Amino acid sequence: MVETADAVTGAWRSGVPFDVMREMTAVAATIGVRTMFAAEITEHYRDEAHACIEEIIGGIHREVLTSALGVRWLFPHRARRFRRVLSRYEQVIDEVILAYRRSGAEHADILSMLLAARDDAGEPMSDGEVRDNVINMFTAATAAGRASTMVWALHLLDRHPDIARRVQHEIDSVLGGDPPDDPSLRRLELTRHVVLETLRLYPHGWLILRRVAAPVELAGQILPSGAGLVVSPYQLHRRPSLFPDPERFDPDRWAAETPGLREAYIPFGNGSRKCLGEAFALTEIVVVLARVLQNWTLRGQTVSSGPVVPRVNALLEAPPLVMTPRPRTSRVTAECV
Repeated sequence: MVETADAVTGAWRSGVPFDVMREMTAVAATIGVRTMFAAEITEHYRDEAHACIEEIIGGIHREVLTSALGVRWLFPHRARRFRRVLSRYEQVIDEVILAYRRSGAEHADILSMLLAARDDAGEPMSDGEVRDNVINMFTAATAAGRASTMVWALHLLDRHPDIARRVQHEIDSVLGGDPPDDPSLRRLELTRHVVLETLRLYPHGWLILRRVAAPVELAGQILPSGAGLVVSPYQLHRRPSLFPDPERFDPDRWAAETPGLREAYIPFGNGSRKCLGEAFALTEIVVVLARVLQNWTLRGQTVSSGPVVPRVNALLEAPPLVMTPRPRTSRVTAECV
């Protein structure tokens, strides 16, 4: 994570504006690829897998909307194209798995761990099971959600300079000039609270679809078994009864967590369908945010340019956002704390 962040930010030039969403997408996508496939795979596989993922995510958004409106039958060509892209995506992953099996080498990555895994009877996963796990993990690891959170965090800190100064003070005090590691990450409490608060305001999974397993009463209504539900973490996170002054960016609200707050906070879902990559995603976002702020100060356009509006599709994504980098030339030393 640190190597990838350094490689991308190393190309920044002081005073030269850039689209921070593009840069953070490059960081997150590269980390996802290197974590899943540490071995050298062809650029063809990489590029095609990314192209498939982008189209699949857009297709999921269209499928959900057309199904909810009952007009899915009006767009049969889109459904056919969605199935073709998904089929090709599965084929690409199968080809990568085959290449790994043929090499027989241990690459210290997630795919190698899946291929080496054994159940209680000592049996390995089938290629189909490995493929399904790879697709779930790789899609989540390379989708725009984590990049969006990084962008929103940088944007919110730019709009709240008092909080930004506190975060930079913490990063300087804990890290000094060293890169983040496991022990130091646990001490970056305010930085982590910034990430949690960013995910409260801008959860990338803005809609969650569920089906009722057994009859249940909800808001005075009896929902029968099989009824479909749409849950909105975005709206839930902005309810005043759950999060006082919900529109305010307030990382300090996470300094004293309560069980009720945690149950209402679902940027990664909840229950048996909760995202398995939550810990990985939170670690990655904190690492990248800390590394960027350790070396750079980013300034966005003036407030008069208008509010920044999210892009809405299958995920709630940050839009293109222009910021200007300046290298940091001085840091708080441990003696100053």
